[in-house]
Amino acid sequence: MSLDETIVAAFQNRAELEQQLVQRDLSDEQRKLALSSVRPNLNFFATYNVLALTTENQSWRAARGWADGSTIGLRFRWNFFDGGAARASARQSIIDGQIAETRFEQVRNQIRREVEEAFFGLEASFENISTAELGVEQAKEALRLARLRFQAGVGTQLEVIQQETDLTRAEDNLLTAIIDYNRSLSELQRSVSNLPGGNLSDTP
Repeated sequence: MSLDETIVAAFQNRAELEQQLVQRDLSDEQRKLALSSVRPNLNFFATYNVLALTTENQSWRAARGWADGSTIGLRFRWNFFDGGAARASARQSIIDGQIAETRFEQVRNQIRREVEEAFFGLEASFENISTAELGVEQAKEALRLARLRFQAGVGTQLEVIQQETDLTRAEDNLLTAIIDYNRSLSELQRSVSNLPGGNLSDTP
């Protein structure tokens, strides 16, 4: 992926951003709840009851059978004064939402920086591999020429040993470059997604 695509993927797959959005939404709901405590509240209720009438009295005049009844009503409640507690709680919820917004921006900038550093680090590591591979090829060729000169009697054993040492150093540089590349790749993957298993999601 390009750098821009990688940054967008990170915004979609970093849990920290989702946490701040959830906190912002929660603060808004808490604000609504706080204000609702001082607003008029009208409730409608209805009940229906069925009763079985039984008695041990054997007289035919005793009440027996079934009876039913219903109740319908309205309940109105209005808390005229609460000492400003509801408005203070609502203001606190608004501030909490603003804090969540600010943290969202901070976390998003931090994630962008982490992705950019890992992305460019990966590119640099890849270029180092190419450079190290070229160094290995040059060291192999220099060793081959040193051995030919030694066999022809115009070179010394010391030159051959020196070229073998240079080849070993070049191969070590290549191995280090490969390790750095793998480390940079892991850092980029971590900066893009901290979901379980490092999975990627198409939606935030």
